[in-house]
Amino acid sequence: MNKINFILFVIVGMLLFACNDNSSLQNNSMSKSVTTYVYVVNSGNNSYTKCVVSESNTWSRCGTVFIDNFIKPTGIGFHSNYAYVINNNDNSYVRCSILSDGTLDDCKKKNSDLLNKPLKIAFDGDFAYIINDESSVYTKCLIGKQGFLDNCRNSSIDVDHTFNVLSDIGFQGNNAYITNATGGYYQCSVNSSGDLTACILHPSGLLHLPSSIAFNNNHTYITYIGIRSHYTECEINQSSGDLRCQVPMLIDSSVPTDIVFNNDTAYILSCEDNSYIKCSVDSSGLLSNCNKSIIRGFNHPFSEGFYSIDTSKSFSNTRL
Repeated sequence: MNKINFILFVIVGMLLFACNDNSSLQNNSMSKSVTTYVYVVNSGNNSYTKCVVSESNTWSRCGTVFIDNFIKPTGIGFHSNYAYVINNNDNSYVRCSILSDGTLDDCKKKNSDLLNKPLKIAFDGDFAYIINDESSVYTKCLIGKQGFLDNCRNSSIDVDHTFNVLSDIGFQGNNAYITNATGGYYQCSVNSSGDLTACILHPSGLLHLPSSIAFNNNHTYITYIGIRSHYTECEINQSSGDLRCQVPMLIDSSVPTDIVFNNDTAYILSCEDNSYIKCSVDSSGLLSNCNKSIIRGFNHPFSEGFYSIDTSKSFSNTRL
């Protein structure tokens, strides 16, 4: 193994190692006929935990389900009436149907030679984007028949040929933002074909080993493991689209692996101690009134997503 490959191996494994090291939406409109569920994939025991989200934005009635086709799951996302789970260990994804009670059913695994240690998945329109954490390559697919991913191809955003490793992706307006596990983030334009173009690497010194990115209103939030138990809040420059980030701020999280918003409430997974943190957002966009809850059934939780079901009509999807 040459020096570059060795460094790559060390960095891409750092987040997963930290998670397993025990030594250390869009907004939903709530009504009586709508039930919102949160799904958390557990990388430690090949399962997912499903909880009901109450009108006060707390999680309750949580249950954990083991799926044979989950193999170290690290990402989850929703499109239409399907859930998609990313398997980091065998270069595959799993497409599941969603039953009326929120249970994931008919989970079919699909391997792909294009995937290289896939980590997270996100959707923009009818396109799926999978981040491969052992390269600066993302996999873009079209949502095909029965929800399976079709016409997939890989593209590199390593615009300056430096040493970069992708860790998460999010979309805001006509831009995609991809966190770089070696530090900083990419900002790309999204063209009409769904391709990411004109990518610029912003090597911010504040963002050391970022693990996840999320958006809420005009604010961006990034968690990272370079300094454990921290996040940074950024504002999007409306003319250039780049992020203007504040200094890191402390949160009560041990190895934060994912941050997602639902109803203006932030939820941060804490992988090492099997918990999540629920925070309000104050008028300046900072997280406040944060409270930690340990969930029985969590086993190194790595990624989360919300999905709402209108029990009086048909499914109502929300992608965070």
